[in-house]
Amino acid sequence: MIMPFLAPLLLAAAAAVPAPVARALEAALAVPRARVVVERYAPGSPGGCTATRAEAGAAIRGSGRVAVRLFGAGCSGWAWANVRVFAAAWVVDEPLSAGERLAGKVRREEREVRAGNEPLASFPANAVAARSLPTGRVLEARHVRSRGSLPGTSVRVVLRTGAIEVESPARIVPCPGTAPCALLPGGKRVTGRIDGDRLVVEDR
Repeated sequence: MIMPFLAPLLLAAAAAVPAPVARALEAALAVPRARVVVERYAPGSPGGCTATRAEAGAAIRGSGRVAVRLFGAGCSGWAWANVRVFAAAWVVDEPLSAGERLAGKVRREEREVRAGNEPLASFPANAVAARSLPTGRVLEARHVRSRGSLPGTSVRVVLRTGAIEVESPARIVPCPGTAPCALLPGGKRVTGRIDGDRLVVEDR
């Protein structure tokens, strides 16, 4: 038997997702090439404001509960959506040691995304494991670096502007993402690509 005071909650949990809400959730996705699945939608006031426009309360970076602001004809309100986010990810096929190349040892498959654990969308051909990685690990930016980009390594930086090149000694330093960074003698940090024993920085 369903208790009378529980009926509105059950109806809300089973509510269909209005088109403006679905569009708002898709627009709020902050994970590249991801898709969002709404598992439960619960309007704050069933039978109340009919949404003609909606906005997610925050960027969606993974599965979880999302607040949605509703706007209708002369009214507004809030709703909740329980969503799951899925994106293509690189998954380790066999154990990798730190410094070991990724090529041929990872596979592409769709995985659920949790907030704070965004899967790596792509990596350079010379990418290696930044640390030991077990089979089944979903790659994130912190798991990968370019070969020759170990922090503290000395490197020659080539600053390239069109046909002009200026070379300078530098030192590899940690930086977010998979592109290597180096610190120049003057204290400037640059980001580029490893080419042999050099870090090439294009000035476009």
